[in-house]
Amino acid sequence: MFSVSAKEEDVQSFHGHFSLRYLLLAFFSLSLPLSASAATNVLYLDADGVSQIAPTATDLTGAITTLNAGWYVTNCSVTNPIAYSNTITISGDVHLILADGCALTVSTGAAGNAGIRVAGANSLTVYAQSTGAGMGSLAATGRNGGAGIGGRTPGETGGTVTINGGTVTASGNSGLSGSTAGAGIGGGGAGDGIAQGGAGGTVTINGGTVNCIGDSANGFNGAGAGIGGGGGSSGRSGGAGGTITINGGAVNCIGGNSSTGFAGAGIGGGGSGGGSNAYYGVAGTILIYGESTKVTAQAGTTSATGVSVAAQDIGAGGGRLAGAAGNVFVALLPANLQNGSGSIGNAVTFSASPPSPGTVTAELPAPFSTTMDLLTGLTTPRMLSVITTLSSDSVTFELADYPPAPKTRAELMDPNVSVYFFLRGVAQSVPALTPAMLVLLALALGFAGVRRRS
Repeated sequence: MFSVSAKEEDVQSFHGHFSLRYLLLAFFSLSLPLSASAATNVLYLDADGVSQIAPTATDLTGAITTLNAGWYVTNCSVTNPIAYSNTITISGDVHLILADGCALTVSTGAAGNAGIRVAGANSLTVYAQSTGAGMGSLAATGRNGGAGIGGRTPGETGGTVTINGGTVTASGNSGLSGSTAGAGIGGGGAGDGIAQGGAGGTVTINGGTVNCIGDSANGFNGAGAGIGGGGGSSGRSGGAGGTITINGGAVNCIGGNSSTGFAGAGIGGGGSGGGSNAYYGVAGTILIYGESTKVTAQAGTTSATGVSVAAQDIGAGGGRLAGAAGNVFVALLPANLQNGSGSIGNAVTFSASPPSPGTVTAELPAPFSTTMDLLTGLTTPRMLSVITTLSSDSVTFELADYPPAPKTRAELMDPNVSVYFFLRGVAQSVPALTPAMLVLLALALGFAGVRRRS
C-alpha cells in the first residue's frame, strides 16, 4: 500500500491549498473591474496662477462616473476628446486638472440631473495646466431642471465649485414642457409642483474663461441664473444666488428666459414661477473685483405681464414680488463690466492729490468683512464701475499715506460720486507756465498797476 510520511503530507497539503487560493484569486481578479490608471507628477496652475505639482492624479478617460475625494486629470488628445452621456457625481473634495489640449464634455442622459452634480458639502476645484488657446476645456449640461454644474431637481442646492483655470462652459437645461430650469453653475430647478429653486451654493472663480448659461423655462416656471439660483416652479420663488466670488478670469453669464414665469439673473438669483405670490430669487452674497477681471453678465427676459420685478444682470432674479436685496459689491474697470449692450454699474472716479503710484484698497463691512485691492496707480484720475446693495455700513477706501475715504452705498450709487484722496501739508506741484499764460499774467499785473495809480 502506498503511503507518505507526515512531512510529505504537509507538502502535498500546502501545494493543494496554494493551488486553490491561486485559482480563487485569479477568478476574482478577472471578475473585478480594472482600476483606473494614475498619472504622476502632474503639472497644474493654482488659484494664483503659480505652477504646482500633484504627486498623483487618477486618469479620467470617460469610464468613471463618481469621483471620490482626490485628484484627477483628463487624459485625451485634441482629436480624441472625452465625452460622457451620464452625470458625473462629485463625492467629497475633488480636484480636477484639465490637461492641455484635452476637451471633456458631459451631457447627462438622466432627466432632472446635473451635468456634473456637486451638491451639499461636496466640492469640485478645476485647474488648468496653462493659459491661452491651448488650455484644457470642460463643458457640462444638465437636463430637465438640472444645473450644468451643481444641483439637480427638485431644487437641490449647489455645493462648492472653484475654478482656477481652463475653459469651462456650464449650461442648465429645462427641455420638457412645464419644466423649471437649473442654473449654469449653482442650484437645480424646482421641478414641477415643488416649492422654490435650489440655492447657488458657493462659487469662486479665480481664473480661466468661464461661460455660464441659465437655461430658459417653459410655461409658468422660472428660469435659472447664469451663476446662482435655479428657477422656481409656478407661484414659487427662484433660488437664492448663494455665495459668489469672482476675482480673476473672463466670465460670461446669461440668465435664462421664461415665457410666463420670470427670468434668471446673469449672476445671482433664479427667476420665480408665474403667480401672485412669487418672490424673486435673492441675489445672495456677491463679490466681484480685480483690475484684470472681466465680467459680462446679462439677465434673461420674460413675457409675463402685470406688476413684476425684472431680473438683474448682477443681483436678484425676476419675480412678482421683491424680497431681500442680498449683499452685492462689484468694482471693475468700466470696460471690464458689461451686459452685452454696454457698461453697467455706477461710474466712480478715484483721484489723489498729490498723485500716487500706490494701490487703492476697499475695506468692506459684514458679511464680507474683507479688504481687497481695486486698482494700482492714481497718477491721473481713474474710474471704476461699481454696483452695491450694502446699506448698513460704509465702504472704506484706502491709499497708503493718505487719510481713508469712507463712502456709503447711497454715495457710491450717486451719479456724481468721486473718491478723493488728499494729503494735507504737502506742497503741491506748480504746472509750468506756457507763453500764452505768461502773456496773460503780464497783462493782469499791468492792469493791477494801472488801477493802483488811478
